[in-house]
Amino acid sequence: MTKVSPDVAGALDRRYVVKDDPWSSHGIIKTWLAQRAAGAKVLDIGAATGMLGEQFARFGFSLHGVEPHPAWAEVARPYYAALVCGTLDQVEDAFLADHDVVVCADVLEHIAQP
Repeated sequence: MTKVSPDVAGALDRRYVVKDDPWSSHGIIKTWLAQRAAGAKVLDIGAATGMLGEQFARFGFSLHGVEPHPAWAEVARPYYAALVCGTLDQVEDAFLADHDVVVCADVLEHIAQP
């Protein structure tokens, strides 16, 4: 089990909240993804604690995720067919390739040099 610092524990206690408003970024992503066929390969960049994976696991997507925060990655892992703990720059190109949809929701502000 991953040892969690007090900062991380506090962050995990404040799980990312789904914004259900249809005009929020989450609502728009949800509407857009719901139109995809079962079996679509979806890559979630910045998976956090797995909010997207949890919502869309039942849609029959092949969900893959990237999350740099080790404790968050462990929370998210059950919702993804594959999840890599690391930054986008650290992930192998082969893992990033060949997806039908790539979601980068709420991640731009976390990229060192966007």
